[in-house]
Amino acid sequence: MQTVNFIAFLVFFALFLIVLFIGVIAYELGSRRRSLSSEGKDDWLFYKFSERMYEIFFSGKDEDEVAASLGIKVDQYLRNCDITKTKPDVHGVIINFLYSIILGFLCIVMALFTTILFVPAGLGIFFTLLYYKQIKMNKEAEEKRLKITEELPRFLDLLQSELQAGLEPEQAIYLLCSKLGDDMLLAGEFRDAFSSMHIGAERWDEAISKTAEKYDVDLLSDFVMNIVTAYRRGVPITELVVRLNKDIKQSYVLSMRERSDKMTNTILIPITLLQFMPMLVFTMFPALYEVFTSLR
Repeated sequence: MQTVNFIAFLVFFALFLIVLFIGVIAYELGSRRRSLSSEGKDDWLFYKFSERMYEIFFSGKDEDEVAASLGIKVDQYLRNCDITKTKPDVHGVIINFLYSIILGFLCIVMALFTTILFVPAGLGIFFTLLYYKQIKMNKEAEEKRLKITEELPRFLDLLQSELQAGLEPEQAIYLLCSKLGDDMLLAGEFRDAFSSMHIGAERWDEAISKTAEKYDVDLLSDFVMNIVTAYRRGVPITELVVRLNKDIKQSYVLSMRERSDKMTNTILIPITLLQFMPMLVFTMFPALYEVFTSLR
């Protein structure tokens, strides 16, 4: 058995060396195409390693098409990167997917020839490489979406006061976001959107529409769509905001109740299982004991 384990270890180590050797070749080929300059000071062996591996496996292919063929949701990943202000690395996601498949397969093979302990190890590697970072990013993005939903009613109350003071929608939103600063996530997002407007990239209605599209929160999307439509058609904004404020507060209360019900169900399910499984084992144990005794 020790000899088999040692052989399996050597096979695993040899495969690791092969991957490293491919990376070295890619590095050398890339180095020959570039001249020695100050721009290459970070250009060491593992610098942008995922991009080098991507060029080896999928040279010349569009990353979106490759990701779609592997079942990776690129749109959701890029949206979550935008929300969490994380630099997208589609190449890294694709290469991690390949790593997880290869290492998971190797662990299964080693489990067949050595010990079953390689199965949970393979599952752990597969989950970590393929899902851990994305799940963490999804959770962070979902927390920000929830915070936007919670802040919207308060934002509308303050916006309503600014509009009733006689300010134009653009001025009211901009001054409100300037006052709130970084105390409110929604105000910070609108402020960033207005900064792109001030450099001439787009109009204020287009800027806040992009913010709503970025977060994809139903209440925020409804508010932005209604206020932008009213502004473009010349409808008075103040009365619209007053009506929207009431409707969105009602929708917010309903959504919080639904979320509370879901959380209650999520908590009750494991509690029910923990109560039911011991009872099932306790009731089935005598019958199982009789079966095993008769088989002997």
